[in-house]
Amino acid sequence: MTPAGDSPDARPEREPFVARWTGALAVGLFIYIPITLLLTFAEGTGGPAFDIFKLFSDFPASFGSALLATVAARQSREAAVRRTWGFLATTLWVY
Repeated sequence: MTPAGDSPDARPEREPFVARWTGALAVGLFIYIPITLLLTFAEGTGGPAFDIFKLFSDFPASFGSALLATVAARQSREAAVRRTWGFLATTLWVY
């Protein structure tokens, strides 16, 4: 007889979404991206500082997304899933 904890149907308990730094980063990106889009599409002259912001505003979102994809690739247990996340992470880093 096998103990109840070793049954194939036993699943580990899931952590809350923002329990670790990856969840906090994802929530930060969910907040940052719409605000940046609204500011980018806003009409008006903000001066040279606003032009520089519009030029480089996609960097934090790109970097955060590539970092999250890399973490997902490294923590995946199945080879096909790891390979898929790895390809996505590679394309995001190259971009």
